[in-house]
Amino acid sequence: MKSSALIALCLVASAVANPFLKYKRDMEARAHFVANSNPNSGGASFASAATASLASSVYSFTQIVDHFGKQIGANGASTFVQKYFVSATYYKQGGPVLYFVQGESPADDPTLFGLVGQLAQRESALIVSLEHRFYGPQSVPTSDFSKSSLQLLTSEQNIEDIVNFKTQFPSLFPQYKLTTNTKWIAVGGSYPGFLAAVLREKHSDHFFAAHASSAPVLAKIDFWEYAYAVDQGVPNLGDGGSKQCMFGWTNAVKQFDAIVDQYLANNDYAGLQAFKRKFWLGTVTNVGDFGAAVTGVLASSVQYGPASSQWTSDGTWIEAVCGPNYYTSFTNPNATPSQLIADLQDLFVKNMQYQKFSSNDDPKIANIFDSAKTGLDISTSNTGVLWVNQFCREFGYFQNTVPKANWTESYSPYSKFVTTDYYLWACRAILQDQTVSPQVDQTNAYYGGLGMTQSNILWVNGQYDPWHWLSPWNGAPNPAQQTSVVIPAGTHCSDFSGGSGSAWINTIVSTWDKWVKAPITTSDASTTYKQSFTTTTLSKTKTTSIMNSSITSARASTTFAPKCNHNECSAGPLLNKGCSACAIAVCIQDPYCCQNQWDSTCVSEVKQYCTTVKC
Repeated sequence: MKSSALIALCLVASAVANPFLKYKRDMEARAHFVANSNPNSGGASFASAATASLASSVYSFTQIVDHFGKQIGANGASTFVQKYFVSATYYKQGGPVLYFVQGESPADDPTLFGLVGQLAQRESALIVSLEHRFYGPQSVPTSDFSKSSLQLLTSEQNIEDIVNFKTQFPSLFPQYKLTTNTKWIAVGGSYPGFLAAVLREKHSDHFFAAHASSAPVLAKIDFWEYAYAVDQGVPNLGDGGSKQCMFGWTNAVKQFDAIVDQYLANNDYAGLQAFKRKFWLGTVTNVGDFGAAVTGVLASSVQYGPASSQWTSDGTWIEAVCGPNYYTSFTNPNATPSQLIADLQDLFVKNMQYQKFSSNDDPKIANIFDSAKTGLDISTSNTGVLWVNQFCREFGYFQNTVPKANWTESYSPYSKFVTTDYYLWACRAILQDQTVSPQVDQTNAYYGGLGMTQSNILWVNGQYDPWHWLSPWNGAPNPAQQTSVVIPAGTHCSDFSGGSGSAWINTIVSTWDKWVKAPITTSDASTTYKQSFTTTTLSKTKTTSIMNSSITSARASTTFAPKCNHNECSAGPLLNKGCSACAIAVCIQDPYCCQNQWDSTCVSEVKQYCTTVKC
């Protein structure tokens, strides 16, 4: 892989930085996450006796290149080959199919995840998983990643890949004796969690249920809540993270922006260039790329937990920024601006050295950190453009700086230069297309956004996962027929590690038990809705027909949660669960406070569970 761009499986992008750099940072964090979710590595808390024998066999499937038109793939072919996995270790005839949804990275053997083995063993399930088109070298339908080729990379094409594969699978493996009554349950985390929910929402005749972990089902352009979650998560996730540390960090970001502002105001581009060189980013041309790279380094630590995001071989990013052994200016309320900037520079350069960059003049730096250069290569080795193509066209997910009205410190944890305008520029520069803009309204209308109401969807989110803001974390859209679980102190796809004893894992297991035992009803055989909205140019007629379809509309409001109707330190009416980080923390432990009344017991729990509020 020449460069990078966001991530998948359990990963939709974390670190700010340009879209390529996001993917690189998240792939590193993801590798650690997968390793520690594997029951055979000793990293997972695994209730059942999964062993190495659970590993899947790998096969190839002949797939349709274009489900909605006649575009051809490599060498003029109308089909291509996709990689897929099958594990029958725990399968017993009559058991369900656990369909593990893959996402925006090369496919992982699904048995690497503790929860998958745990559920397969308990439910006697067959594990099946198809690689997402384009994201693995064995599953690419085109000979290059040109603009024309990438028109075939959409969530809807992938959904139809899965349905076509699922339809043909029983005939490929007659020995498993799968029937029309076999329950297929989609399981996915992050973007694949979104896909899992969509498979149930739009193809309920094929998928009986969906387990959607950390699923960002709401497409949103200005996703500033991600940076807000970084501010909330660092003090609560260990490795020495603290409120004092975040105050110091945001102050350092404020000083960083002030210096860049001064150079720009004075048209002192030589001075700005010299400043960038101090971070080994002299070859980076856009100040958005520069600010995003430097100030987005804590994101993966919150998305996956501190242990998943390594600063250098000496420790994690949180240990470096918040601990006592490295850069104490971030925890020193009396640190001067020059001390903060000097530490920020050294912190960043040490990590550049850890990544094997040789100096400011290393030519590899521009290929990763400069959006204007990362999209010039259209060969299939430049996999960084793939996820960029999807979020820039379909989902948005722009992890912008926090607006001043929502600061919890004296400044945002991300640079002021990380904005929607910056992301649009980066999208257009990387994709070499000046018309690109995320079609989030069409995406939400087509899929349902936060209004997916089909039965048998399990929503699982981590308390500190930034992506929970785009998922139904504070209540299922159809509470009578869906379940929503928030894992206390959880991060991105925390449930995939498996476990036992906790209330959240008991809810997951009991939900699966209920699904597997439930009878098949006529409502599980509804007509499949198949219609493409991602055409080269959306006509008014096509857009209107989609908007007026039977799909549930997304919630009208995509803004941040309302303010609390009274102070957390005062007894009174119930508080909206999403009105503050403190309300979230208390209500996860004591739902009564957000369902009935915020009484004196809730007030006393503020001291126990809240780090941001002092009564």
